[in-house]
Amino acid sequence: MEEKKSNKTLTWILGILVAVLLIAVIVLAVNALSQEEEPPVAELPEEQPPIEEPPTGPTPTPIPGDPEQELGRPDGRDDFSNENNWTLYDSDCFKSEIVDQQFVMTAKGLAGFSCWEVSWPSVQDYYLQTNLVMPDACTADDRFGLFIRTPDLKQGYLVGLTCDGRLAMTRWDGEETHVLVDFVTDPIINSDPGSVNRLGVIANEASYALYVNGQLLGEAEDATFVDEMRFGYFVRAATEEPFTVSFDDMAIWLLEDE
Repeated sequence: MEEKKSNKTLTWILGILVAVLLIAVIVLAVNALSQEEEPPVAELPEEQPPIEEPPTGPTPTPIPGDPEQELGRPDGRDDFSNENNWTLYDSDCFKSEIVDQQFVMTAKGLAGFSCWEVSWPSVQDYYLQTNLVMPDACTADDRFGLFIRTPDLKQGYLVGLTCDGRLAMTRWDGEETHVLVDFVTDPIINSDPGSVNRLGVIANEASYALYVNGQLLGEAEDATFVDEMRFGYFVRAATEEPFTVSFDDMAIWLLEDE
């Protein structure tokens, strides 16, 4: 295995309390139009990351083993108060937009095709978490969630939930899908329309741990992609019926080298 690159190159570190120096960054949005075609690439002009605000609201009841509560303050957070970290995209496969401080993706009904969009930081080992607002209308097998460790924006891991509340992790290698966590069901997963699930994944070298609402529900080992790579969101329509899912808040904790 190649020597791991330092996570110190992460540019998405928030909590900066002094003036932020604008840098030219390339933001790439990927739309997997099909599993046989190379997805298009979009660019975003110069931008700066948002400033992280201290968390507000009541303190949650601790859940043993919940990474959010064990790791402390995140190293980076996007509350979608602006569009700086994303390209808003509209294609035959999906549309993305930021509405009311949520990242919203609409799968347009290309059955069986995954569509994804990524942000611009590249990181290696981390705990990544987001809140999923379950769609108001969708079919049982429609799927959505986190797209992580993409080496070239054409491959990567898809960690997400189905509309009927099953957790899965797959790897797309550019040609075929490899199932790593095979559709786990658990009462802790909310499936009602409008309900919220807190989805998280620890990516630590070749090891993966999948969490929903603070509970560990799946684990996997896969060494295909382990270097510093981008991450984002995906949607996958199971039928020709479109559906819309909202993501509310994304946070990341870097895992320090031993």
